[in-house]
Amino acid sequence: FKVEIKHIKITSAEGLFRINEKKAFKGLIDLVEFYQTNTLKEYFKDLDTPLQFPFKQAEQSAGPPAPARHSVRYFGTARARYDFSARDRTELSLREGDTVKIISKKASNGWWKGEVYGRVGLFPANYVEEDYSDYC
Repeated sequence: FKVEIKHIKITSAEGLFRINEKKAFKGLIDLVEFYQTNTLKEYFKDLDTPLQFPFKQAEQSAGPPAPARHSVRYFGTARARYDFSARDRTELSLREGDTVKIISKKASNGWWKGEVYGRVGLFPANYVEEDYSDYC
């Protein structure tokens, strides 16, 4: 498994973060989360991939990336109501009955970011039923 590292300059001006002139973010975390689920190809023709893992993690790893050492904040769980087959690497395949840990509800219209079986990606929100028992 060969890891190729690319460096991308992030600029900050007037309280906004960006990697190009087309799209700006109010926070650095927002920028990183966006590009973890959206390809960089629009801005860098040779990078048809989302951000995958931090530089230090790639530097220390000879194999596939290890799970992040920091804890991911989850916003609850949901149960898959239907099967969903991912169409690309940014999406998360689901099987009916899977329990999905919800990472973000701020993805594209009708899509959430979640984790199931150690995989992270986007899935259609209407394919899951949110579990509210943790809130009671």
